Amino acid sequence: MSANTDLALEVIRHFNTLDADGLTNLVTDNIKHTATGTLYNTDLEGREEYLAYIRNLLSKFNKCDFHPYNVFDVAEANVVVVEWTADFTTDTDIEWKSRGVLIFDIVDGKIDWVRDYFDTEKTKSIYST
Repeated sequence: MSANTDLALEVIRHFNTLDADGLTNLVTDNIKHTATGTLYNTDLEGREEYLAYIRNLLSKFNKCDFHPYNVFDVAEANVVVVEWTADFTTDTDIEWKSRGVLIFDIVDGKIDWVRDYFDTEKTKSIYST
């Protein structure tokens, strides 16, 4: 496994343990996060803004259990693409499953851009109950 793949999977391990602060040293100062058009509608930049967003997001869950099932390391582009399924339990004890794709751009051994694609309609339905 490459260092880039290890890094992407480490990020997912921190999501699974609801540990936003564990991401601090894994991301660049100018990290970008894009999930435009989703329930979270994020298009942000900067380490502190990203970490604040992730802290807030993870606070809404009692459980995040991502299961990467395809990991593509595009070494020449310093990009790792992770297809995942996940089991979630919200802070109000609603259990649900989803699937999606995370794309990590890596610069100098750190995450520089995260693009997040997932089942938006399912997420909206969970939070509208």
